Amino acid sequence: MGVYRSSDAGKTWAHKGLTGTQHISRVVTHPTDINTAWVASIGALYTTNEDRGVFKTTDGGATWRKTLYINPETGVIDLAIDPKDPNHLLAAAWQRSRKAWEFDEDGPSSGIYESKDGGETWLASNPKSCMRCSTTKTPIPNSKKKIPSAALPPAHWPR
Repeated sequence: MGVYRSSDAGKTWAHKGLTGTQHISRVVTHPTDINTAWVASIGALYTTNEDRGVFKTTDGGATWRKTLYINPETGVIDLAIDPKDPNHLLAAAWQRSRKAWEFDEDGPSSGIYESKDGGETWLASNPKSCMRCSTTKTPIPNSKKKIPSAALPPAHWPR
């Protein structure tokens, strides 16, 4: 489906691209610039694809640039912006492989990525040194496995 935008409070909608992303997990808008937005995409569920990561528009969705791409198996499942500093964003990347007979949910490319320049460039944050990220190991019910999880956004950011 992709991204749709309304300029009349939801009465009508216009398609704004990103059809190949297949599964969009979050749309974040700039707090003061109505033409700037970021889209987090987990991508295709059952195959690898290039249309995953973080995409940014500065022209209301007329054009999109992929600003965070890790690999064809790793998408972005969550995205948060600091409302006091819109240049500061956090993205939660999730590498997983899903087949009818198997689900690998904790690939090595999973992690928290941080941008301090409005999503133009991204750096992987080491959870042990990331003061704004809280990470835990979450037990899976009826399993001996524990998976990493991250709380996004930080508690002091309103949602």
